Amino acid sequence: MARLEKLRAQWTRFEREDRPLFERWMAYNFGALLSELREGERTVCEKRDLIEEVRTVMYFGEARSFKAAYKMVIERRSAPPEEMASPGANVDDGDPFAEFRGRASDAEEAEMLFEEFLDMHFGVFVEALSKAEYARLFAKFKQEVLGRDAPETEAERSRPPEPLPPEKPEAARIKELYRQLVRRLHPDVRTDSSPGATALWHEVQDAYSTGNLERLETLFALSELTEQTVSPATSLHQLRSAFKELRRSVQAVLRSLSSAKKDPAWDFGSVQDRSGLQTQIERQLKQDRTLQLAVLAEMDALIASWEKPVRKRKAPKANPKRWMKDS
Repeated sequence: MARLEKLRAQWTRFEREDRPLFERWMAYNFGALLSELREGERTVCEKRDLIEEVRTVMYFGEARSFKAAYKMVIERRSAPPEEMASPGANVDDGDPFAEFRGRASDAEEAEMLFEEFLDMHFGVFVEALSKAEYARLFAKFKQEVLGRDAPETEAERSRPPEPLPPEKPEAARIKELYRQLVRRLHPDVRTDSSPGATALWHEVQDAYSTGNLERLETLFALSELTEQTVSPATSLHQLRSAFKELRRSVQAVLRSLSSAKKDPAWDFGSVQDRSGLQTQIERQLKQDRTLQLAVLAEMDALIASWEKPVRKRKAPKANPKRWMKDS
């Protein structure tokens, strides 16, 4: 646990101190070049999408040449969007229940629509249904066809609420563990804001939302180890699970730190002489911009070849001598 806290402290320093300081330094020294790279990347993405769209048109055989495909794509993109249907227009044919929506103003009309719906789509008469089946299908009809705001019938309004099913022992145990963890880990309760407690709190939320009892028991044991107050009721299995969780957390933070140490922002706050780093980053950014301009030039050349008009071949001139000889 001491090792984990030490590693998390290093990661917190990198995220909260080194990285923001490095980003401000980058913006101050290379702001113009970074803006050119961002704008160039946006232009590359736009031209790449255009080229892929032209190639797709050719792939599906919508055009006979790339020039014709390019012209088709440009016309398609410049065409005005289709006007939206007016409120009085015909309903969408893809919705088989559109004719029933919005027609029920009261409970009686909803029941009439329900009977019409059963007869039209299923050929079922309401007289052939039992009361329970009728109530089930009518509730489904109101929810899926009429919408949730459909009016209730008098019988439904007067029906007493159904008793809740008895709570399962597993669900009760999940709630009990969650209440104890909330009292121990909630940000409003804790006086310190350590990264370990915050991470543990988020894991508790995930485990509770999925109803994972075993995970909650492990997190409860882990929180007891963190607080150094292990309850006698904590089992050996829970302690072993908590220990495995600690080892897993250590490995995860080590992987994150290994990746962070390759970042130029690592330990940036303690670097006094930054001239060498500035030269290295400037060289890399200029190389990236040069490569980006080369890619843009290649794309522009390809698009320009599609924009050129197709030259019509001239018919060969008649040769009188050849014609007289053939005659």
